[in-house]
Amino acid sequence: MLILPLYYAKDKNGLSKGWIQVIKNSIAKIAPHYTMKRQLDDYYSKFYEKQAKRFHELTKNNFRLAKDIALWKETVAERWDAINLVSSESSAPASGMHETGKEYLLRYVINEAGLDDAVALEKINVATNEAGEDYVFSVEPLKMVKKEGNNYTFEVKHSPKQAGQYKSAVRMYPKNENLPHRQDFCYVKWLQLPNC
Repeated sequence: MLILPLYYAKDKNGLSKGWIQVIKNSIAKIAPHYTMKRQLDDYYSKFYEKQAKRFHELTKNNFRLAKDIALWKETVAERWDAINLVSSESSAPASGMHETGKEYLLRYVINEAGLDDAVALEKINVATNEAGEDYVFSVEPLKMVKKEGNNYTFEVKHSPKQAGQYKSAVRMYPKNENLPHRQDFCYVKWLQLPNC
């Protein structure tokens, strides 16, 4: 349906009946999605209900979960500087040039300093826009594939899908399934890519 002709097709009274019908139809179908009730329903389902559930989880059994999270955070904070990179390797060429369509293996071994599978790694790829500003182009999580004592091995098979020039690094951060969001505990370490 063409909107402009409807708007300019006026009758003898100067009314665009087709246009008016489109507007009435839009109000009838769209307005219910933009009412205060819809907004309150969203707040309730997306925030209030989830926060109430979270509150009950944290406070049951004499605040057991809240205490466990607090203890875990203290332990990670105490050992964070002791967590170290044991080794890193990549199947990419030493030049750092990756070809689209080819798959490369990236592997890191991390000594978690006595923590039990408490960190996660992800490869961050950064591009530069036309204004010269950097932005995160893609994020590739590394999977923990092996544990030997305190050493945890993380791997990702990555395949560039778009040509261009990108900067990349690996980010390590604490992980715990009981955190509401990873930014709830915002420690981070940046690890250089092998062959860089």
